[in-house]
Amino acid sequence: MVRFLHTSDWHLGMTYPRFGEKGEEMRRIRLRTVADMLERARKEEVDFILVAGDLFDSIPVSKRLEEQALEVLEKAAPVPVFILPGNHDPLEEGSPYLKWRKTHLVIFDRAEPMPILEGTVILYPCPLTQKQSRENPVAWIQVKKQNAIHIGIAHGNVTLVGKEVNFPIDLDVLDPGLDYLALGEWHLPRQFPGKVLAAYAGTPEPTKFGELQGSALLVEIPYPGASPKVEQWNTGYLQWVEREIFLGQEKLEDALASISLTEQQVLRLVIRGHLSQEEWKLWHQWKQKAREHIFWLEGEEKEFSISLEFLQKYFPEGSVVIEVGRKILQMLDKEENTEEKEVCHLALSLLCQWSEELFS
Repeated sequence: MVRFLHTSDWHLGMTYPRFGEKGEEMRRIRLRTVADMLERARKEEVDFILVAGDLFDSIPVSKRLEEQALEVLEKAAPVPVFILPGNHDPLEEGSPYLKWRKTHLVIFDRAEPMPILEGTVILYPCPLTQKQSRENPVAWIQVKKQNAIHIGIAHGNVTLVGKEVNFPIDLDVLDPGLDYLALGEWHLPRQFPGKVLAAYAGTPEPTKFGELQGSALLVEIPYPGASPKVEQWNTGYLQWVEREIFLGQEKLEDALASISLTEQQVLRLVIRGHLSQEEWKLWHQWKQKAREHIFWLEGEEKEFSISLEFLQKYFPEGSVVIEVGRKILQMLDKEENTEEKEVCHLALSLLCQWSEELFS
């Protein structure tokens, strides 16, 4: 029997440019999440850990990030960690993998069978040496029948009908002698049952909206030819949540009150429909308070109703601000392009927000 942790797509060193100063904290969270996951695997006494590509978000990496990564990987010691170069961190010039020498770390640097655990398990790694290719990275795998558990490790995209993808993996041509194919690239966990169970572990810490939960897979294969038992671990700290409020279908005040706020949330909230001036005030007051309780808030209103009276409370007739507001309203009346209208609505919202903040 063999038990191992299948993980991938750590993307250490992500920059998160849209999050400003919070980006640095998000990078620290990624490191902490991975460290906690590896420590859990060690306590679970797994036989080994497979990292199926994209440990780093890009190469070359800074000396500091490399030190942080090695420090995190020490959490697994003495459990062996096998690392596959992916498309974000391929085995090419500038890769830190070329100089890593740690007793419990193994960098897959060639596509050839690797017996481990006294030959009871044979790994079939498919390391990437470039960022893009239309070649199937698992095409070389040929299993020689013997009394061992056979595990493939690859980074790429399972081919779906009608899609041309980077590093395509065609499961139909996969050698049926494999007992399990550990995949990386997709950030959400997914399994493909068939003649060989192929699975994506997902990323341990979400990287963007749409990735609801970090994950990894604990895999147990009782004996050669047996069906793998797969247990999903939920590993992420940040919770990336998207919510839309449709005015006309629900009251803004009730909708905002129904949203649970936690310090782990990265929240994108979109208001669709026409906001009255009073609703706009309620909305912006709520955003200010919400930012005190959650990790990050991205608020957006797609349409915004306003009259010049709102701005005239603060600025005299003939002032630049009043004229800008009037011009935007005129453009809204004439504009038919949806994207252009959204830009106008955003401009109005920012103008009103600036006015409120300036005189509050």
